[in-house]
Amino acid sequence: MPCTRKTNHDEGLREYEQGAHRTPTYLCARDAIALLPSGQADRAAAEVIQQHRFASFLAREKVIQSRRGGGRPALLALGGAGSRKKVPNGLRIEDWYDHVTFWNGADGKLKLVAAQPYRLDTDSMANLLQWCRALSLRAHISAEHSWYFPGRSILVLLQRDAR
Repeated sequence: MPCTRKTNHDEGLREYEQGAHRTPTYLCARDAIALLPSGQADRAAAEVIQQHRFASFLAREKVIQSRRGGGRPALLALGGAGSRKKVPNGLRIEDWYDHVTFWNGADGKLKLVAAQPYRLDTDSMANLLQWCRALSLRAHISAEHSWYFPGRSILVLLQRDAR
């Protein structure tokens, strides 16, 4: 279906929104999304982006999804032997631990924990750092790689610190 709709999207574009990637298909998709109400436009774009980001995650990390349950036990398992003793009493999991999935490496052992919260405030970040320090975990935080609801969530990827 060719797009013939005239839009004013080209006015005031930033440099990164211009260039060779703006093919007729790209412009048609953009114009189709522009016809939707705001909430639906977000969801339509997220549906497509989610598939690409999830496939990229699997290819980049070389993992398979675990059937493991969530909460403290998963974080303790990622931290390895003796983890329970390393975590300070009363350390709870804050709201950074949202939309959580668990990923095994080729050896079948837990390799990554992926959380995809909608936001991180200073308390949540401090709590995340406490968990990382207690269990010798490394956190990678990225808006670019989240797949839960791209554009709304961020990816907090936890793994054992190899250092």
